Amino acid sequence: QLDGKRRKLKEDLEEREKASKFQEEFDKKTQEEKLAREIERLRKEGSKQLEKEQELVRQQLIKEASNPRPSAATNDAGPQKAKLKVKWSTSKESPYNRESLERIFAKYGKVT
Repeated sequence: QLDGKRRKLKEDLEEREKASKFQEEFDKKTQEEKLAREIERLRKEGSKQLEKEQELVRQQLIKEASNPRPSAATNDAGPQKAKLKVKWSTSKESPYNRESLERIFAKYGKVT
């Protein structure tokens, strides 16, 4: 009688462990599938956003190409000359004089 109960309890325990193991494997597969679906959804969403951004950039480039800006036309006509007015201290302690400043700025263009 005791062996019969023990055998019955052991069989029940093994059956519950087997069911639990099956449920864990099922849950793991379900979670992996859910994760895979979520990754695929995010990948598609990212691709859509990228396509939208690329289309906006294309449209903007087409718009800019069809409507040249006035400043672009003046740049093509010739180089613009920049003017820079420099003031410096003429005291004896100053390391700069007219000739040294002309040498410094000469590399950028004509100094007047």
